[in-house]
Amino acid sequence: MSTLTHSEDSIHSPERRTIKTGATRIHLPTVRQFCFGALAILSAGGLLVGLIALRTAIYFSRFHY
Repeated sequence: MSTLTHSEDSIHSPERRTIKTGATRIHLPTVRQFCFGALAILSAGGLLVGLIALRTAIYFSRFHY
């Protein structure tokens, strides 16, 4: 049988909530920066693929393939 090693009050104490809220505020800009970086990398990759496709289409149209 399991027993509790801490009291219920320590989990829901106001100090614990402020630490959790503060940690969330710290991590939100990091997550947002990561998402913007990933979006920039994906859009740059899409641009590169689009340029390669355009050059290939021009090449095939010039040499009538």
